Amino acid sequence: MSNSKYSRLVALGKLWANIELFHPFLAYKNLAWDSALASAIPMVEAAQSNRDYLDAVNFMLSHLGDQSTYALESSLCLEPLSPAKERAMETLLTYTDDGIAVFDLKNYSSSQYCDLKEAFFRDLDELHKLTKTTKSRKLEKSGSHKPPAIVFDLRRDQNYQWANLDALFEEQFADIFCIEDTVASTIRTRMHLGLAPETLKEPGRYISAFLARDAVRFQASSKPLKIPVIFLINWRTNLPPLLHSLQSQSNMYIASEGWLSEGPAETASFNLPGDLLVSIRLSETISPHGTIDIKADKVITVDESETETETETEDPVLLAALVWARGTRRKAKAHEPASGRLTDSWRYGPEEYPSKELRLLAAFRIWAMVAYFFPYIELLDNDWNQILVDMIPEFEQASNAEEYHLTVAKMVSQLHDTHAVLSSETLSNYFGIASPPVRCRMIEDKVVITEILAEKETLLKKGNAVTIGDLIKIGDIVTAIDGVDIKEKFRELSQYHSASTQASLEHVVLQCILDGPESIASLGIETGGKTKLINLARKIKYKGADATKNINTDLNTDVSTGEIAPIAERKDITLEEATRFIDTSKSKKASATSGTADTYDTIGYVDLTKLTREMIEAMFSKFKETKAIIFDMRGYPKLTGNAISERLAQKNSFAIAKVSRPMVLEPSEICQSSETSKDRTVGEGLGWKIRQTEKQYQTSIELIRKSNDWIYQGKTVLLIDERAMSQAETLAMSFKAANGTVLIGAPTAGANGTVTDFSVPGSIRIFLSGEKYELADNTQLQRVGLQPDIAIKPTIEGIRSGRDEVLEKAIEYLSSLEVSCP
Repeated sequence: MSNSKYSRLVALGKLWANIELFHPFLAYKNLAWDSALASAIPMVEAAQSNRDYLDAVNFMLSHLGDQSTYALESSLCLEPLSPAKERAMETLLTYTDDGIAVFDLKNYSSSQYCDLKEAFFRDLDELHKLTKTTKSRKLEKSGSHKPPAIVFDLRRDQNYQWANLDALFEEQFADIFCIEDTVASTIRTRMHLGLAPETLKEPGRYISAFLARDAVRFQASSKPLKIPVIFLINWRTNLPPLLHSLQSQSNMYIASEGWLSEGPAETASFNLPGDLLVSIRLSETISPHGTIDIKADKVITVDESETETETETEDPVLLAALVWARGTRRKAKAHEPASGRLTDSWRYGPEEYPSKELRLLAAFRIWAMVAYFFPYIELLDNDWNQILVDMIPEFEQASNAEEYHLTVAKMVSQLHDTHAVLSSETLSNYFGIASPPVRCRMIEDKVVITEILAEKETLLKKGNAVTIGDLIKIGDIVTAIDGVDIKEKFRELSQYHSASTQASLEHVVLQCILDGPESIASLGIETGGKTKLINLARKIKYKGADATKNINTDLNTDVSTGEIAPIAERKDITLEEATRFIDTSKSKKASATSGTADTYDTIGYVDLTKLTREMIEAMFSKFKETKAIIFDMRGYPKLTGNAISERLAQKNSFAIAKVSRPMVLEPSEICQSSETSKDRTVGEGLGWKIRQTEKQYQTSIELIRKSNDWIYQGKTVLLIDERAMSQAETLAMSFKAANGTVLIGAPTAGANGTVTDFSVPGSIRIFLSGEKYELADNTQLQRVGLQPDIAIKPTIEGIRSGRDEVLEKAIEYLSSLEVSCP
C-alpha cells in the first residue's frame, strides 16, 4: 500500500472515530456507522485521485443522513470573496407592487457585516415608524401606509464566506417584533467524562451525555410590529435562535425552499489529505417546545416554484413565498420550552435595597459563581468558603441600599482581580458621579497631581479672576480631600475595590478618590514645601477621562473578546496624534517633532492608547526606515496587538499565552461537619468544605502567525506600568514573543482573560475574569503582572519638571545600542 493510500485510510479512521464520539445522531439514532466505515475502506484503497477519495468519504458520511456533515475541497471555502461579488446595500430592502417589504439577506460577505447591520436596522426602524407616521418614499407608488407583510430571505448558496447573521436577530430585533417574552431555541452537544463503559460494572463513573445550553430569554417589545412576517430559508440557512422561537407568535412564519431534513448546527472542521475539509455536526437545535428539528409552516417544492416569471432574474421560490404571504396561513402555538435558559437579567426587579432573604441569596450566588467559575480561586488570600461565612452577618445587617451595595463590593474585592467590577447606580452615587479637573497617580507613595484637565479655566478667588493653573500645578501632592486625610480616604475606598496588585489597587482607587456629587472639592495641597487648601468644582464632564478601570464608571465591553474598557470621549484621532519621530541627535530626552525621518537619528514613537487598527499600515510605513520604535502601552489599547505583532514576528508562528477555561461537569459536594456549638458565633463550627477534586479546564495555546507583509526589523521597546491591563497585557506578551521587544517601566496590572458577568438582587451586575490566562510557558500572570526588563518609575521631581522618565530611559537604552536603520 502506498504512503498516500495509507495516509488516506488513517485520516478516514480518525474522521470516523471523531464523528462517533461527537456527532449527536449517533447517540440515539439506529445508524449503521460501523458498516459505513467498512464499506468506505475499499473505495479509499481503490481511489486514484483526490476526487475519488472525496467521493469515498462522502459515501461514508451519507450514512448519517445529515446535510451539515460533508466533505469538500478546502479551496471552495477558503477563497475570499472578491469586491465585485459583494452585495450592494441598496438591494437589501425592496417592495413589491402591493407593498410587501422584502429584506434580501442572501450572501453578504463577512467584510460587509457592519455596513449590513447599519442598513438593516435603519430600514427596520423606518418600517416600524411607518406604522405610526407617514408613508415611506419607497411605498408611494403603492399608496400604502404600511407594508401588508415582511419577508426576510435568509437562504444561502454554496459560497461559504457569507456573514453570520445571528447578531442581527437579537435584542434590537426582538425590541421591534417580540409580542411577548420569548425564549430562543438552543442547542445540545455531546459531552464525555472519560470513556463510557458498555457494561454497568461501575455505573456513573464514566459517562457520555448531552449538554444543552441555556436558552436566551428576550423581553417583549413595548410597541411590537404585528404585521405578518415570513422567514424564507433553505437547508444551508443557519436559522438564528430567536427566529426559531418567534415562529410560535401568531404573525411569524417560516417558509423553506424544499424539505429540511435537520435543523442548523454548530460544526467543526476536520482536515483530510489532498486539501480536503470535512464539516462535522456537533450540535442539534432544540426548539422552545422541545423538538430537535425545524418544522417549516410552508414548504415550497419544485412544482410550486416552477411558475412563469416576467424576467429571468426573478426568483421563483421568492415569488411562491410572496403568493403564500398574501393568502391564508396556519400556525401552531409553541409550548413552554423543555430546555434550560439563561437567567433573566431583570429577574430580581429594580429594587436597590432587597429583602434580607434576597440579600442572602446575593451572597450565596456570589459564592457559587466564584466557587465554580472563577479561574483564579487558588490565588485568593483567604479561603472562599470562610469569606462567605464571615460576610453573612454583614449581608443580614445592611440597613439600606448603600450599606448593602458596599457589602457586595467588599465581598467581591476579595477576589483580588482588577477585572472584578460592580455596575451599580447606588455605588456610582456613593463613589461620586463628578470629579475635579485633575488626575492623580501614586508616585513615591504620595498622591501626586499628574494632569490638569482645565488648566486655563477661570475662577474667582477673593474677587480676583484666577485660572486653575494658577492654583495648582503638575507635581503638587494631595494631602487631604474634604477634610479627610488622603491616606485614610485611600484605606476606606480600598476595601470596596478589587485589584490584582497593590499598584493596580492604587491606580483603581485614585480614579475616584477625589470624586463626589457635583459640588466643591476641598483639596489639601503640598507644594513648594508649604501646604494650602484650594477649592475646585466637581463636574460630571471631568469624570472618567482616561480612566483605565473604575468600579463606578460606565463600562464598554469589546464584542470580539468580551474585555471591559472605559467608554472614552468620542473624537477622531489622527496618525500624527498617535505617532511621532523622536530626535535623539541632540539630547537623550524625548522631543516631539513634525519633521521627516531622514532629518534625525531616528526613533519612532507610538501611543498605543490612540493608535487604531486602521492606522497600523501607515504607522509602519512612516517608521520603515527608523532604527527603533518605542511603543507606549501605559493605558488601554484599541485591539491592535495581534496586527502589530504579526509585523514584528521573527518566526512563522509563535505562542503568546496558555488560555484555560473552567469546565464544570458536576456539582461540588458540600459537607457539614458534626462539630457545632450554639455558643459559637455564626459560621465558626460549620466547617464547610468543597470536595477537593482537581479543577477541569479546556486549555488552548494562543498563537499568532507571521504577516505576509514586510516585517519591521528595527529594535522595539514597550513602555508599561500598572495602567496596562488585560488586552494591554496580551499585547505586551505578543510583542515579547514576536521579536523579544524590551519591556521598560513597572509591572502591569496582572489581570487578563476574557471577562464574564452575572447579576444579583439590587440591580447589581458583577464582572470578573472568566478564564485563566498564563504565559505560554505556564508562568503566572494574574496577581503578578508582566515584569519589565528595565525597571523604572516616575519621580515627583520628574513629574514637576515635565519629564517622562520612563520614555527617557527607553531612549537612553536604544541610544546605547549599536543599531543601524533597517
